Amino acid sequence: MAGMGVRPARLARDNLTLPRELVYAAHFALYPGCANILDDQQRIRSWINPGRPQNWGATGKPIHILSGTNDDFDFNPKIDCLRMREEFPEIASELTVRMLEGATHAFDWPNPPPPAFSPFAKAQTGAMVTMRYSAKEAELARLEMVDFFQKRLK
Repeated sequence: MAGMGVRPARLARDNLTLPRELVYAAHFALYPGCANILDDQQRIRSWINPGRPQNWGATGKPIHILSGTNDDFDFNPKIDCLRMREEFPEIASELTVRMLEGATHAFDWPNPPPPAFSPFAKAQTGAMVTMRYSAKEAELARLEMVDFFQKRLK
């Protein structure tokens, strides 16, 4: 499901533009850590600008973010993810964001680890991250992802 920052093996390292046939047709990001993407320029990756090291252009494809309102990996998941529209206006018309009320980071993991410190949380300033499984939210996310791709991958 994830493909952020992935460079196809058969693409030469000096090739700065990803060929259209290798660009994702749609992007579904599940609890992506939007503050990290926005606040660390080295982490602006393939779902915003495929095959390029920085923000040099959008894919022109739909981007859907699904995250939880209690995802403490970000400072404020809703604000951080919606901020992408302002900071990357070229994706604004392609971007949709939906927040699952009360869901934490990794809400779809059936056996999540206990709360732990992550140096990557909060735009890599580090923080404790809580993960709680929610069968209901995991199923809603799965159905939403399937529906998203069925509508866009024809």
